[in-house]
Amino acid sequence: AGQVVAAVAVSSAVVVTAATAGIVATNLGNTTDAILPPIATTCGLVEPDVRKGQFTMIFEGFSRSFDDREKLIVESLVAEAYNNLTIGTDIESVGCLDPLSREMTEAKLVNQTWDPITDGLHPQLEAIFETTLLCDKCTALRPLFSPEKEDERRLFQLR
Repeated sequence: AGQVVAAVAVSSAVVVTAATAGIVATNLGNTTDAILPPIATTCGLVEPDVRKGQFTMIFEGFSRSFDDREKLIVESLVAEAYNNLTIGTDIESVGCLDPLSREMTEAKLVNQTWDPITDGLHPQLEAIFETTLLCDKCTALRPLFSPEKEDERRLFQLR
C-alpha cells in the first residue's frame, strides 16, 4: 500500500485521522517518524474495498416528506439497521455475519418524493439513499445486497 508522508503536530485527532488514512506522521518538534497502522473495520478488514451504492425505500401512510432533523435520524437508522444485519450485534463471540464483511459507513437521503392519496391508495413517501460501505471484494455493480464477490462476477462474465 502506498503511504503519504505528512508533517504534522501530533494530537489525538490527527493521530486518528492519520491512522484511518494510513499516513506516516512526523512530529515537527522531533525527528522521529511514527508509522501509524491503518485502522481495521469492525469486521477486521485492514484494506477494505470502498463501494458506493443506492437503494429506494417506500414509506406508506406518510403525510409529508422528512424534515432536516428527521432526515438525519432516518440516515442514521438506515446505516445502523444495515450494519446490524451484516455485522450483527455480537461480533465478539460470533464474528461478522456477512461473508463479504460489509459495513455501511454512510447513508445519505438524496431525494424524497411524497405522493398524496390517489385512487383510494394511502399516501406514500419514496426515499432514495446513496451509501458508502466497506467490504471484502463485494461487487461494484450491486455492493449492498449481492452475495457475489467481485472476482466471482468476473469469472461468470468470462464463461
